[in-house]
Amino acid sequence: MNLFNHEREDYILEHTGICSVFEQCAEECCELGQVCLKMARKIRNQNPTPKRMNEIEKDFKEEVADVLVCLSVLIKSNNLTTFEELENIFDMK
Repeated sequence: MNLFNHEREDYILEHTGICSVFEQCAEECCELGQVCLKMARKIRNQNPTPKRMNEIEKDFKEEVADVLVCLSVLIKSNNLTTFEELENIFDMK
């Protein structure tokens, strides 16, 4: 499996535009944050949520994938950074 797909990234950028991708990325990051908060509530069992753990895990995976797609488009198209530069930053963390 290739996490990054240049054809998909090109298609998204061509059909939406860079500003829309930035907006979508912000929205997907917020949705991922909501899932993370829900997961913490479920694990901690305080302020319980009616969602089952397997539903939350599925939502988490979906939102992570959505964020990664947006980031891959932005990284490829905007020259803000490179994957190599990000790998170096990851290594320093």
